[in-house]
Amino acid sequence: MKQIFDQYHIELSEEETAKFEKFLEIFMQTNAQINLSAIREPDAIVEKHFVDSLMLAALYDIEGKVMDL
Repeated sequence: MKQIFDQYHIELSEEETAKFEKFLEIFMQTNAQINLSAIREPDAIVEKHFVDSLMLAALYDIEGKVMDL
């Protein structure tokens, strides 16, 4: 996961990376039961959902507004 974030020059702390790993786990479990996304591969989920969201979030001040998992 870190490799994908690094590819897009997104720097995350160890804590943030751990939260994204947990979110990926929850996303994949839920996606198996409810069709949240047609994307099923973990790396593709990270790139298409997480990276895309972070790049958009970079345009806005959302510091401190991310919920704890």
